Amino acid sequence: MPQNSDNKIEENSDILSLKSDQLNDEMRQIKRKNEQYAYLLCIITQFIWALQGIQLKSYHILYPSIYNINTFVFWRNVCVVTIGYFVCKNRNLKIISINEVKYKYWFYIRNIGIYFAISVWMIALSLLRLSTCQIIAGICPLLTIIISILILGDKFYLRYFYGMIICFVGSCIIILNERKPNLNINENDNNIKNSDKDNNIFIGIICLIINVTLIAFGTVAQKKMCIEKISPEVQTLYFGIFPLVLSFIACFFNLNFGLSNLIYCFYCMSNGILFYLANYLTSLSFKYIEVSKLMPVSYLNLVIVFFFGSFIFHEKIFFSDIIGASMIVGFIIYNGMNPPKSKIINNNNNFNNNNSNNINEQLIK
Repeated sequence: MPQNSDNKIEENSDILSLKSDQLNDEMRQIKRKNEQYAYLLCIITQFIWALQGIQLKSYHILYPSIYNINTFVFWRNVCVVTIGYFVCKNRNLKIISINEVKYKYWFYIRNIGIYFAISVWMIALSLLRLSTCQIIAGICPLLTIIISILILGDKFYLRYFYGMIICFVGSCIIILNERKPNLNINENDNNIKNSDKDNNIFIGIICLIINVTLIAFGTVAQKKMCIEKISPEVQTLYFGIFPLVLSFIACFFNLNFGLSNLIYCFYCMSNGILFYLANYLTSLSFKYIEVSKLMPVSYLNLVIVFFFGSFIFHEKIFFSDIIGASMIVGFIIYNGMNPPKSKIINNNNNFNNNNSNNINEQLIK
């Protein structure tokens, strides 16, 4: 009897082990399919982000007589707010009032800052190459980490200091190319004097610095909003309401809503559709895979922008641009795929998921 009992136990153990292996295989297959689906979504999303960036560059070129930053922001956010409102209603989500928000300071920073961020971004696009703007904007994840360390007391790693140096050098390499002749940034580029070109570069860089800083602060603010468990759909709705109101006020006082050209208005609204669609697909892709695994794919839009900036807008790309871009993108990807595990200087709350800052940068643009 004892021997038979031992045999049955061994048989049951073998059966359980076999079933466990089968279950693990099934789980691995499901995970693999989910990751493949997430990669596909991310690739599609990067094409949409790139298309949106190219479209932003095209406004002052296609509509030089009617283009205005405030009219663009107004009509774009008319679309964003409309879509956001119907999405919230369709999903029965509560649209909280501002009085219910606990971190009102961060709430206003995030939602008002986006208006000024997109405004200075559009100015930079009119003065610098599209590729230069996109690459400098890629520094935002690192800057967000630094601001989070200074304001929220997150952990500081020595690699962040090295990262700032690498990104600074890479940015300088790219920016120096802006002084070269015949870059075809706009139709009057060939007639611009060197002194005027230096002024344009200076103003463009200042605008990019303001843009990246506002985006970084907005990302930190979004971190605070997530603590309150405000749904992404409601956050995106408010993300459109504040710029809509501010741009409406500006258009009202300037007596210019761009209504003299309805095609221009619809073109601005189409950018809002791309913006919302890209945000939705981005959120969806990160339900199925870790952020770090998608970090290399998330910079695909830079490659697309490089290509289209060169062939559509005839902007010149230099080998040194590729070197500078590789320094910036390389460090961001390395930091995302290899989270720091060294000793820390500052013992406070851990900054969860540094890589999500790159996605949050795109949400703000």
